Amino acid sequence: MSRLATVVCAGFSLVALAGCLSTSADANEPMPALVEMNSATKQTLERAASELLFGRQLSFSSSAFTTNSKVLIDKKQARDSQGQLLNGRELQAEVIAFTLWKQNQQCWLQRDDTEARVVLNGVSCKVR
Repeated sequence: MSRLATVVCAGFSLVALAGCLSTSADANEPMPALVEMNSATKQTLERAASELLFGRQLSFSSSAFTTNSKVLIDKKQARDSQGQLLNGRELQAEVIAFTLWKQNQQCWLQRDDTEARVVLNGVSCKVR
């Protein structure tokens, strides 16, 4: 019984150590930025964001992700024809955060609240 407990403890220690190592490596990795924002890159980003938003469309500015790996998007609130918030709606706007990632020479766009990622084919990013 003592030998089994030792094996279980040793296995648990290895798993815990691997988790700590991967967490610290991720936290210390520099974050990427786009090499260039042109119309093709902008279109690829917007298509990926739309996929992460289940088809909702949005538009990124021409400076998005060029100096920073994170972009925050304010969700548009529903309004009536006079521009007033519709009854029953929250007054505080929802914010959706996107993060640019680079892995194995490939750029990815991640929706932070779901951690879902989409590969950005044809888009170049660099580590700042």
